[in-house]
Amino acid sequence: MRILITGHEGFVGRNLKEALENHHKILTLEKSESFDDWKDKLQAVVSEPVDVIVHAGAISSTQYQHPDIFLWNAQATKHLFERAMLKSRSPYFIFFSTFLVAEAEKDPHQVSYYTWSKLFAEQYIKNNEWDAHNWCILRPSVMWGDESGCVGDRSIPYLLASRELEHLYSDWGRDYVHVTDVVDAVRTCIKTQLQGIFDLATGTVTTNRELASLVKWKDYRVVDNTADVEHKYPLHHISPQENVIPGWTPIIKIEEELPRLCQSF
Repeated sequence: MRILITGHEGFVGRNLKEALENHHKILTLEKSESFDDWKDKLQAVVSEPVDVIVHAGAISSTQYQHPDIFLWNAQATKHLFERAMLKSRSPYFIFFSTFLVAEAEKDPHQVSYYTWSKLFAEQYIKNNEWDAHNWCILRPSVMWGDESGCVGDRSIPYLLASRELEHLYSDWGRDYVHVTDVVDAVRTCIKTQLQGIFDLATGTVTTNRELASLVKWKDYRVVDNTADVEHKYPLHHISPQENVIPGWTPIIKIEEELPRLCQSF
């Protein structure tokens, strides 16, 4: 297959490219300083038909509070979808969204610029007029793993393992899914051409206190009282498992993998 991966230099894209390039022809888009330059590069890449598009490219920081995140996360998705559909006769389109969209649908007050841009992109894909049956949207929970060299927010497990964490809010919790399991989910989607919206999550919360117990050093300062800390999002993120990919189950356990990650630093 000819597979186009956007964001191939990012955390998810890099892992996807490494996992798929031995069995497929992988096409990528280089970074661009301007949106017009990016569109020109895309036009060249899709000048020949592609079979699958995995759209993982995005400004991934939830703290990036600037309107141009809409341009790169939402408008770019719309343009990519339209160009690919015209040139490639409806390739299979996989869009990387976020579990935060499900939270935003329940409580609009929890929408960051990042979530807002992903929500708009999802709505466009779901309402498109090109092919209502040839796409899937993946909503991963907080992804983690070897995040060295990645751009954007890095997970608490990685920051703990690499000793880059200065402050630890002990009772905050997240649903963590390893990037290897995410890659496995994408492989399943490509193989079976699944259609719809799917959650990539474990369904459990691991608190920062529990994460800290898995590392041996304490170079960070523990903060227990978050009453005076300004934060915009809930202290606990539990990703829904209302629509998990059939047959897909996360197999990498954080309590086993995090100590091994610590040994690499």
